[in-house]
Amino acid sequence: MKLNTHLFSALCCLAMPASSIAQAEVAPGIDNITHYLQAAESGDAEAMYRLAIICEKGKGSSPDYEEFNKWIRKAAEAGHAEAQFRLAVRYLFGAYSQPSDSETQEWLRLSVEWFRKAAEQGHAEAQCNLGVRYYCGQGVEASDSEAAKWYRKAAEQEHAQAQVFLGDMCLEGQGVPQSFVEAAKWYHKATELYRKEAAQGNSFAMAQLHDLRKKMDGLKARAAEKSTGDVEPLSSDDEISIDLEL
Repeated sequence: MKLNTHLFSALCCLAMPASSIAQAEVAPGIDNITHYLQAAESGDAEAMYRLAIICEKGKGSSPDYEEFNKWIRKAAEAGHAEAQFRLAVRYLFGAYSQPSDSETQEWLRLSVEWFRKAAEQGHAEAQCNLGVRYYCGQGVEASDSEAAKWYRKAAEQEHAQAQVFLGDMCLEGQGVPQSFVEAAKWYHKATELYRKEAAQGNSFAMAQLHDLRKKMDGLKARAAEKSTGDVEPLSSDDEISIDLEL
């Protein structure tokens, strides 16, 4: 079940233009290229990153992926969090095209390495994706407690997908104490964020709202069935009532 939920949703999120993987706004003019190249060669990590983006977009013509790979790695190695995240994503997607299982596992391990570097700098999307790797046991030994830890770090930075994932963990008691109230709280926060994105025509957000509606229906049914014991139930005092209509 794990591979069909958090992993699938996270991959879809990474593929969306609205993801923080979106490219930096840089004009690929000759003056800009010269400026960034000089700064990058002097060790400026931000310049390295922006030069990589110019190469990816195309320096006045077609994209130069060889130069992109060169500068995105240099920026990542220089400690640029977004570059580290971008490099992790490239390893993650590249893993699925490797010719052998051993090579796939090595690429997944490298993706975890770079997700962790960015996550430790507070990069919310990297934190969420590191949580997914722990949840699914991809490139690292599976650990629900580690998954929940990284989901929470991202969720507290208003990362909607991490909020959904953390809600799932609270609902099932995976890596955290089971709590319907906590699950509903995080689903509610994610709903508010996704509602704003859906209002702007984001199809992924619309799909997430539909999924959240089903999650809340299931949560309320389970809470009604299990009103005693060690699981904190929902009650009217909690004032957690989620209207998922757009």
